[in-house]
Amino acid sequence: MESLLTNIWFIGSVVAIMTLLGIYFAIKGKTGAVIIALLITLIWFFITIIWRDKDFKNNEVERIKNEDMYNMTLARTNFNEGKYFPADTIYQKVSVSTQRYIQPEIERNKKCCNLIIEIGKDLDNGKPDQAKDDLIIIAKLNPQDQNISQQIEYCDSLIKQEKEKTTQPITTSETTTKTDNKQEAMAYNSKGLRYSAMGDDDKAIENYSIAINRYANYYQAYRNRSIQYENIGKYDIAFDDADKAVKIMGSGPNYEQRGDINCRLGKYSAAVEDYKKAIDYYTKMNTVEWYDGKKVTHEPTNDIKVQVLNKLKCAEEQKCFCY
Repeated sequence: MESLLTNIWFIGSVVAIMTLLGIYFAIKGKTGAVIIALLITLIWFFITIIWRDKDFKNNEVERIKNEDMYNMTLARTNFNEGKYFPADTIYQKVSVSTQRYIQPEIERNKKCCNLIIEIGKDLDNGKPDQAKDDLIIIAKLNPQDQNISQQIEYCDSLIKQEKEKTTQPITTSETTTKTDNKQEAMAYNSKGLRYSAMGDDDKAIENYSIAINRYANYYQAYRNRSIQYENIGKYDIAFDDADKAVKIMGSGPNYEQRGDINCRLGKYSAAVEDYKKAIDYYTKMNTVEWYDGKKVTHEPTNDIKVQVLNKLKCAEEQKCFCY
């Protein structure tokens, strides 16, 4: 805006001076000089317009480039967090010229969107084994999505439950009731994760809340709900959930989430402590254990650790990490 005003002032000044000279020469009866003054004015005007247009185009290119960088960073952040539908929406905001260069990651995100839809259908139709296969594909496409293990855990529990139905008699023991409550809680948590991937914060929170009501010590549901409350700016409630998750299970993801909320609330010293505990957890953890007892190598540990190290650095500088 300042550059535009400067150019207008400069052009106006030159035109005014040449106009005055033209009037002066006209009064003196020097027609040739008047014509020359007018020609100089017109030539200068058109040269300035062309120069200004070029300057405007350069500024527009720079603006689009900066917007693309911002949108790509935001889309990639959503993708890494397993929010595939919001990421897809943001990717569409990137200019067509830039989309050509990032087409592989756009297609990868679209594939995850389609798989999320298929997983929901498979679970609704009683096909947990197919849903698990799709989840494993997503895990390969996006190793940083920490929600996948929860979804696979739920699918494994359904598969195990189906096997037990055919081999064990029906019982009404207290243990069975607790198992059923956990199973039901996992179902709602799984729905919450799918709503989160679709960008529906309200529906996700609703399902996480039901999961917690069904199974009070479900720390994953507390952490997941904390993330959703963070998304909609309710940081105090988000902290309560993150704190509850840590108290139930002092794991890396839980400490990391509480650190994020402490950063949001400006409690940087507390965030630093949480991030340090998360890093210590990720450093020691080489495997994760899913519901069926299989030990599965957790390949993205180093990437996640680097991410938390960056958050720690920002918290030490009293800045909120990459938001």
